[in-house]
Amino acid sequence: MMRRDTATRVLDAAEFLFAEHGFEGASVRDITERARAGVAAVNYHFGSKEGLLRAVLDRTVVPITRRRSELLDEALARSDGEPLELRTLLEAFVLPDLLAIRELHARGPHAAKLVARLYAAPPPIVAHFMEEQFAEDGARWARELTRALPELPPDAVWFRLRRCLVGVVVYLFGTSSDLPVATDEEVEVTLRQLVAFLEGGMRAPAPIDATTGTASPTGGVRP
Repeated sequence: MMRRDTATRVLDAAEFLFAEHGFEGASVRDITERARAGVAAVNYHFGSKEGLLRAVLDRTVVPITRRRSELLDEALARSDGEPLELRTLLEAFVLPDLLAIRELHARGPHAAKLVARLYAAPPPIVAHFMEEQFAEDGARWARELTRALPELPPDAVWFRLRRCLVGVVVYLFGTSSDLPVATDEEVEVTLRQLVAFLEGGMRAPAPIDATTGTASPTGGVRP
């Protein structure tokens, strides 16, 4: 029991300090002092500072990705092979973030702030982890969004997924302190507002590349 308590205290302290100061700015000594543990506790329970960061990711970011993937699986199972409605896809993409923000607020505002920091300016170890996660999961979302938006070039769909939908998610976590998601009703209202906005953007015609005269993800502007 004591081992688990110590590990949890270190994990909680790391989550707070990584949110406030970033991975590089939070020292092992600062983390263990806040956790009321010995400096060796990080190596003992997590192997290294990098291992501790991975444990923080496993507790904060991985459940969001997993829940999003599960919602997509459930929607596909109901579709009988037909393309999903765009609204259904957007709801499945955004809802896990709103639910996660509500859950993270129970641990304090720093928890959501940490996710925003990790998404927006990840240290190299996190960037590699996120890229691995997005490469596998993002390909599935891009495929289903392309099926839902056959009028758009696949590159345009990918651009909007990677740069626009993910950008909205980062913004949600970064400004989550006043986001109305405390109740199921508030989550539903917020979800409807976000999906209505995102659906309009996703359905917008692809811009025309001024050089080639054809539709392109960015209209000839470097992404």
